[in-house]
Amino acid sequence: MSHVVKENNKELLWEGGNNIDYTFRFASIEEFNSFTDTNNISGLQYENEGGTGYDPLLDDVEWDEKFPTLELIQSIYPVIKIWFDNKDKHKEFLSQIKHKKSGQGCWIPYKPVETIGGKHLEYIGENLPTRYPIYIISKGRSDTRFTQKCIHLMGIPYLIVVETQELDDYWEHIPRKNILCLPPHLCNLGQGSIPVRNFVWEHSIQQGHKKYWILDDNIKGFYRWCKNVHVKCNDSSCFRQVEDLTDRYSNVYMSGIQYKSMCPQISRKRKIITKNSKVFSCCLYDSAMDDKLGLDDRWRGKYNEDIDLILRVLKKGGMTLQIQNFLIDKPTSKSVKGGNASSIYDVVDWDLIKVNSLIEQHPDCVVDVEKFKKKHHHEVNYKKVVVCDTLELNENYVQEDIKKDYGLRLIGHS
Repeated sequence: MSHVVKENNKELLWEGGNNIDYTFRFASIEEFNSFTDTNNISGLQYENEGGTGYDPLLDDVEWDEKFPTLELIQSIYPVIKIWFDNKDKHKEFLSQIKHKKSGQGCWIPYKPVETIGGKHLEYIGENLPTRYPIYIISKGRSDTRFTQKCIHLMGIPYLIVVETQELDDYWEHIPRKNILCLPPHLCNLGQGSIPVRNFVWEHSIQQGHKKYWILDDNIKGFYRWCKNVHVKCNDSSCFRQVEDLTDRYSNVYMSGIQYKSMCPQISRKRKIITKNSKVFSCCLYDSAMDDKLGLDDRWRGKYNEDIDLILRVLKKGGMTLQIQNFLIDKPTSKSVKGGNASSIYDVVDWDLIKVNSLIEQHPDCVVDVEKFKKKHHHEVNYKKVVVCDTLELNENYVQEDIKKDYGLRLIGHS
């Protein structure tokens, strides 16, 4: 049976199949041409996931020449979709070609070497002190302590915030001076992380801090993304980058570091910064945003509290920033025991409950979709609620004199 090219010229019906599609990436144009020639396919075109002539900077961002860049080596990696009748036909197809699985798709015939990563490389630097305090909120993870281990290795001051009944468990591994106990009346309320987040917010104000960091407790590593490679960064520069950039603007109320999983090394079309979108898990917050923006509540609800706060900030005319030249390695929800995974997420129809909660709060920009192998998942239209899309320079901000790339240097190890 012939292989039919669809009308858009970038999708292929394999043996006439039209029920299930998979993404295929080719290591080079030559490999793509070899595939089409071998299978007598004509007229098939591809998307270029490599990108060419791309500027990673946003037009209105004041990027200091000493800041670490997002230098992406431009290449051409053809991408197409192939449709099959069923999964068996897909497996049969894969059995006949040389390939390397990657996520939901695969590479033909292999994943390019330049995208494999810097397993034996590491960035270290000056380890400059952070300008704002770091709070790690944790529950039921005294044994793993992924984030705490990373921050401790960097030598950065931090506080890990735990519930009273778990103090001794954490104290076995962490100096007492680094542990902040949540008051007993705020423990085990069945509200997820809401009580501890509001406690940290107020604590930062009482300590006189204009901004504060909140980190999830299951971050497995911090990385710099440059020249198409994710390289571990055991240095405070990722935090200083966010702080220096955020302080430069007067209307940014939330900022943070992107997930490594959201920036595959193959990608060549990423901006160094995203504006007015999601900011999760490793975030810098303005302590006075509730007063400045007139928010009715601080952290509220029970589920998706981060998305809820982002949307309320955007609706009030505030802005968010997220850097993508540094990344965090954050596991998916419920993949690490403890935290919300062992409390509010451990219920029947958890996905549906989460989605409905967010839709009730923001019916104007949230819908329920089937996504990420889940029958129910939220889809948020951030653009729909953005009031301000222009960064406003802070007239009182003076950039400290820093070394190029915060003094980061690349070292190798076995």
